[in-house]
Parts: sequence; C-alpha cells; structure tokens
Amino acid sequence: VLTACTLVIAVAGIGMVITESRLSVRHDQLVSECSDAVASMNRNRERLEGLVAVDLNIDGSVLDGKRAGRYESLRTIRRAPSIQCDATLRNRQLESNTAKARKQASAYVEQSKRVAAFRKKYDKTRSEKSRRDDMTRLSSDLRAARDLLDRTAGMELSVPYLRSRLADTVEQAEPFDGADDADHRRVSALADTLEDLMNQVRENAGL
Repeated sequence: VLTACTLVIAVAGIGMVITESRLSVRHDQLVSECSDAVASMNRNRERLEGLVAVDLNIDGSVLDGKRAGRYESLRTIRRAPSIQCDATLRNRQLESNTAKARKQASAYVEQSKRVAAFRKKYDKTRSEKSRRDDMTRLSSDLRAARDLLDRTAGMELSVPYLRSRLADTVEQAEPFDGADDADHRRVSALADTLEDLMNQVRENAGL
C-alpha cells in the first residue's frame, strides 16, 4: 500500500511539474506576443502620423462641408493606449492586453487606408477643377487676344513680331477652346503664353 501511494504521489508530482512547465512556457509566449503587439501598434501609429503629415497637408478651407468634416476626422489620430506586458501579469491579463494592442494596431492601419483614399479623391477633384479653370482662362484669354489684335491692327510697334507671335498663338490655341479631351498641361501653357504676349503687345503699343 505504501509503495502504491508513493507511486501515485510521484506520478502526481511529475504531472504537476509538467503542468507548471507548460504554464510557464505559455506565460512566456503571452509576454512575447503582447510585446510584439504593442510594438506593432506603435509602428502603425507612426506610419499613420507620417501619412497624415504628407497626404493631408492640404488647404482644408477649399473642401465642402462633408469633405471638410471627413478631413478633420482623418487628421485626428487617437493616442496609443498604455498597455503593459510585464511578466508579473497573469495569462488572462496578458491575453486581454494583446487583443487590445492588436485591435488598436488594426484601427491605425484602417485609418491609413482611409487617408490614402481621401488624398486620391482630393487629387482627382483638384485636377478636374484645375482643368476647368484653365479651360475658362484660355477662353477668356482668346477673347482678349483677339480684341487686342483688332485694336493694334495698323499700329507700328517697337517690336513688330510680337503681334505676329500673338496671332500665331491664338491660332494654335483655338482648337483647344472648349475641347473636352484637351490636354490640361497644353491648355495651361497656351494660356500662360497668351497672357505673356498680350502684356508685351500692350506695353509696346502703349495701351
């Protein structure tokens, strides 16, 4: 009986040692997982801060009400929570802290995606607006250039070829006026050239 009891106790003792060893290994794993999750959370927040500083470095006053609100929301970065991963914590607390860090890390990633999408839409809208503005500017410049050519017809300019250059530029720009598929950069360049030549012609004509 004593022998049997001794064997039972020995087996139980070995079982407890194995269980404690496994629990210790699991505890160490949880400490490592928690630390990794916190580090990932902080890295994702730093990436988000950099993205916001670059992609949201725009004039928010030009946005409409809905986009202005979204812009302000995206610029607001939630502070990373203080999460402990000390080895003194119990497994359940470590698991809870790990889950919290991972959740916040994912939130930073999702906000980064929203910031990138917002900037993409903003650039597209700005490009379309810039194109419309340049098309309007070209039309206005063409009308002004034609009027200036009529007003200076027969005048002797100190630099005669300026008027010819203006007339040639008007001819080059006319096909782009109102064209839906007009190259934005070309339209902008033609408008700039027209304005520069008109200023020179006016100066030479004393207007």
